[in-house]
Amino acid sequence: GQSVLADPEPILRRIQAPTLLVWGEKDALVPFDNAADYVKFVEITAPLIRKRVPKSFLIGGSFSGIPYAYLEEALTAGLAKHVDAISYHPYQPTPEANYAGRIRALKSLMRRHKPSLQLWQGENGAPSSPNSSGALSQWAWDEPSQAKWLTRRLVTDLAYGVGVQFRLLSLG
Repeated sequence: GQSVLADPEPILRRIQAPTLLVWGEKDALVPFDNAADYVKFVEITAPLIRKRVPKSFLIGGSFSGIPYAYLEEALTAGLAKHVDAISYHPYQPTPEANYAGRIRALKSLMRRHKPSLQLWQGENGAPSSPNSSGALSQWAWDEPSQAKWLTRRLVTDLAYGVGVQFRLLSLG
């Protein structure tokens, strides 16, 4: 985060897409030690992005899983002032298990801070080969089980009014 802030122009020159994610999985990955640090980063970068792409739609969060406490801390620190949506990655072996209550809680929390804030599911899927790494890699998957799982995931998200599509600009 600090190297980007020291000289954001090389990255900003590459931005063309109107829908942008501001740093993925900051709750699980460095360089942000806590939600307040992440919000400081967004507070600095969001105006720079909006200046370069005036009608941009900014997505914050992109949380690993559904970390309610981290999101609450980020929203309390002011995240909602700078983004249009919150994204998360709800990997779980049974897509619909205990999901309705978690989504209701997230939406309620978000409404308290910014009623227009959207909730998007920003990443999902299952590994395409055995013994891979990453989310859900501890289970055996084949193409039919992947297709069934992903269909259940998308239908569940749509049933609860969660957005599921966005474009991602890779800055790497």
